[in-house]
Amino acid sequence: MKHKMIDGNNVSYVVSELSDSDAVEWDRYVDQHPEGTLFHKFAWASLIKEVLHQKPRYLKAQNSAGNIVGVLPLVNLKSVVFGNFLVSMPYFNYGGVLADSEEVASVLVNASTDIADKLNVSHVQYRCSSECMTESFPVAKHKVNMILDLPESQDALGKSIGSKRRSQIKRPIREGVSHKIGGRELIDDFYEVFCINMRDLGTPVYSKKLFESIFDTFPDNTNICVVYWEGKPVSTGFLMHYKNKLEIPWASTVRYANYKATINLNG
Repeated sequence: MKHKMIDGNNVSYVVSELSDSDAVEWDRYVDQHPEGTLFHKFAWASLIKEVLHQKPRYLKAQNSAGNIVGVLPLVNLKSVVFGNFLVSMPYFNYGGVLADSEEVASVLVNASTDIADKLNVSHVQYRCSSECMTESFPVAKHKVNMILDLPESQDALGKSIGSKRRSQIKRPIREGVSHKIGGRELIDDFYEVFCINMRDLGTPVYSKKLFESIFDTFPDNTNICVVYWEGKPVSTGFLMHYKNKLEIPWASTVRYANYKATINLNG
């Protein structure tokens, strides 16, 4: 797909789908854009295609000089349960339009709706903050992002969370709870807890290969934290960091550990 679109100021932009040769310029654009996230990065396209077998439809907008002035990563999801639709980005909270202006954002959104019509999908879903969208679309409000500004030191963070929360952290440590923060070597412990928790919730699990591939693709942006109780992994978080933000896309705790923690903390 490659076609020219004109915004309301009669400025033309060429919108086309991503090719491998665009990877460096695409990532450079994401890196310099203030709203750019790790989930906008080019490498997700091949990872999702190879591991999850879903088709990426990444769009870029270029000005008359051939420079990228906007990007929109899209993935075509097909499911017996949820149907056929486009989403930017699946599996994560972010991944919507990045653009130099509202006009460019509108051009990319219009291009995505053209693709949606051709694919006969039910809808297009943009996962981003409200500021990234310029069109008046229905907004799902059943989920919220909770963002915590981190202070400069551990002591300052401890003071900010209050004495009750500090005691809730210290007591399990005295009773033998330990933790590790590491990398790919903790995937097995992470995945054990993740699978148990998803089973208890009645939710299908992703394959372990997905998490292994994320580490292989973004080794400098990924960590795992595992909490151990009586030598067994009982709680875990998959951490991804980029620019000045740290996010936990996946976190799980086995139910019996929640129960024991409640008894101990209130005991």
